[in-house]
Amino acid sequence: MFLCAAYSAQVFTVDELMEFINTSPLHGISFSFSEKTTVGISATQLKLDVNEEDHSEDHHHHHIDEVLDYARKSDWTQNQKDIYAAIFSILADAEARVHGITPELIHFHEVGSLDSIFDIAAASFIIDRLGDSNWFYHPLPLSVGTISMSHGEYPAFAPAVRLLLHGFDFAPGVNAGECITPTGAAILSYLKPDKINNWQGGTLRYSGSGMGTRERKDRPNVLFLDLFEDDRGGMPDYNELAEYIQEICFEVDDMTSESLALGLESLRKAPGVIDLVSYSVLGKKARIAISVRLIVESAKVEHVCCLCFDLTSTIGIRLRGVSRQVLKRKMDTIADLPVKIINRPSGTTVKPESDALIGLNFRESEVLTSKIKTMFYDKEDRNDV
Repeated sequence: MFLCAAYSAQVFTVDELMEFINTSPLHGISFSFSEKTTVGISATQLKLDVNEEDHSEDHHHHHIDEVLDYARKSDWTQNQKDIYAAIFSILADAEARVHGITPELIHFHEVGSLDSIFDIAAASFIIDRLGDSNWFYHPLPLSVGTISMSHGEYPAFAPAVRLLLHGFDFAPGVNAGECITPTGAAILSYLKPDKINNWQGGTLRYSGSGMGTRERKDRPNVLFLDLFEDDRGGMPDYNELAEYIQEICFEVDDMTSESLALGLESLRKAPGVIDLVSYSVLGKKARIAISVRLIVESAKVEHVCCLCFDLTSTIGIRLRGVSRQVLKRKMDTIADLPVKIINRPSGTTVKPESDALIGLNFRESEVLTSKIKTMFYDKEDRNDV
């Protein structure tokens, strides 16, 4: 539905998406869009055709590593690959929590089918294409009843969907059947959209509507996507970049340095962890301890707290809500080197990614950084003329 709504909103053409798909192991899949009317509402629907000869072995369920291989073996941009991997990693983390195993052991069922892989690949293409857009959502529909899964009948939502939608607002009332799929929930979880009440307004440029394959008699099964342009002009209001997050703090004084290092590294990689720092402190009974501080997405704080208890010896943690402001930035390349471009209140700045400086001594890294900045600002000056 997200794919169909984006196509309806003119985010991409069929040829552009086909070129993207054909540069990956998904080549050979054909698709088309058409208008369909149900319950009096017309919207765009997707028809997907899989070439059985090219994908005869791809209809079975997939291990997480097999799913990620679709991106690794593609010619997509690095950002498109990262988005694809992040969405599936979010799904794997939720499924792992449902089944009580680690994400690396997850074997996808419904979301491991080829059409779901295609959906998330296409979503990565769309999200990348829309760049650093701000996303907003209306309260979500709440499901009741049961749904059929590979594990049998289960109360709606699916177990992983319940975890993925922690922190989202739901509209009053209930709706029979599955209203949000695991794929849709994972995309929402990746986008981290803000509540529509916090939207500051803009000019409506495009609108799209995407219809799902499941037909309902009581209402249309449609997702609406509206694209607005911020036309307020002037200096950006950097208060709008504030976001509410959670801080987790605790101390450890009874773990070996090797065990603690492994635990903290696993915490650092956990979904929802934005940053982690640790430092030495003098604790109770004058013992040297390690103080740990994590900054975590609000929707993931419960899961990260459980990981803190499982991966370290702490028996108590402190939680507090904090707000932070983050400048808009994007990744680019200058002279084939990855750089980060940052929009500051006083203007745009650039710096090379740290990985580009690996192997250089201090003077070499300073010289390279200076050259990259000179090339960037020279180009900026030419564009201003």
